[in-house]
Amino acid sequence: TDKQVGEILFDSNIDNWTKNTSVFDKIIGSVSLVGVVVTIIVFISNAITQTSCKALGWGIIAFALSSFEAFCPKINWELEKLALSFRVSSSSDLEPSDFYFIRRKLAIIISSLLGIVMLLINLLQ
Repeated sequence: TDKQVGEILFDSNIDNWTKNTSVFDKIIGSVSLVGVVVTIIVFISNAITQTSCKALGWGIIAFALSSFEAFCPKINWELEKLALSFRVSSSSDLEPSDFYFIRRKLAIIISSLLGIVMLLINLLQ
């Protein structure tokens, strides 16, 4: 079955979600990947100068999760279907709802913002 929400086309018979990831997802995912690299660089420089870097580990995790979800939404949906398979029958026929897509977008945005906040907390110390 085909379902289009925004720019994302979900076809349960074709493994092509990553090809049809929206421009928004690609931008946020790219920003998050840059965030991972910058946070790792700051983490290494703080380790060399023996400066405190308490929040940087959480920043790396937040940026990595955001970029993973932005670039690989199909994997997360398959994990969601696996969890649902214990509660419903025929979970392989399930499709994501509009709420799922909205929740996914919010998770990407919040994770990226959390990574930015963690990076700024460390830089402004």
